[in-house]
Amino acid sequence: MSQTTPIAHRNEPTKATTAPTAHAKSIKRVAVGTVNEVVLVRATVELDEPTYDILASQAIARGITPEELMSERLRIARDWTGEGIHFNIAQARRLGAAIGHTVSDAEGALSRLETICTLTVGDFSIVLEPRLLQRLRTRVFRGQTLEKVVEQQVILGLKRFCGLEPA
Repeated sequence: MSQTTPIAHRNEPTKATTAPTAHAKSIKRVAVGTVNEVVLVRATVELDEPTYDILASQAIARGITPEELMSERLRIARDWTGEGIHFNIAQARRLGAAIGHTVSDAEGALSRLETICTLTVGDFSIVLEPRLLQRLRTRVFRGQTLEKVVEQQVILGLKRFCGLEPA
């Protein structure tokens, strides 16, 4: 049976459920608690030795137990469906370097990508392709910023289009 340890109290019911076990019969364990109450459900996870060794070394480096590390990671990943893009630490650093901002979560990365790739003028927005932005960055020289270079080139291009500057 599952063990529960209530942490806080409130009167609205909720449930914490573990996945069915691998037995012939599907057994569902339910720990009943209340909203804003942490209910601990003990579960057994089978890992191969190399995976456990990696988790144990990461946990030791952080000064926690491997079980605490696994619990933390499961809480973080509880909404993942197995689909989508997930970055390891090195990949997250590369993404952060590419967008010029530290990436701590998916929402922050998307927000930064949306603002870095969109040029807003008055009431309308123009989406710049990442490849164009990459090429523009190579044309930013010392003492300039990407924003200033884009501003100058947009104004120059519009003046040429309207006949106010020679082509």
